[in-house]
Amino acid sequence: MHTTIPALHVGQGTHQAGLTVFPVWVDAPRIGMLDWAPASLRISERAEGAAVDTLEAENLADRSLVALEGDLLEGGWQNRMLARSLVLAPRERRPLPALCVEQGRWGGGADHSAGGRRASLVVR
Repeated sequence: MHTTIPALHVGQGTHQAGLTVFPVWVDAPRIGMLDWAPASLRISERAEGAAVDTLEAENLADRSLVALEGDLLEGGWQNRMLARSLVLAPRERRPLPALCVEQGRWGGGADHSAGGRRASLVVR
């Protein structure tokens, strides 16, 4: 799949109490065909054996699913976080790059949950 990144625009910031917020938009049509629900993502240890840096992902939805870098993947042999953002096609199953966020534990079940929580910026 070849994707061109559209022009990015940053508007004038609004400042209040030490925080400045900038509106950001792109020159592209709105994408409404993506599933962002963590419940549509099944995460498990690899069938050929658990590995710290790789999990197995399956999109359970009938439309493409977005998973974001830093999403926490809890359970399995060790809690991990998604190492990079990706889009899974409908019903696609593939390896998922992961990073350890729970040193010391290496044991448990095969299934993970992606509950919509994200690792802190310091961890990412």
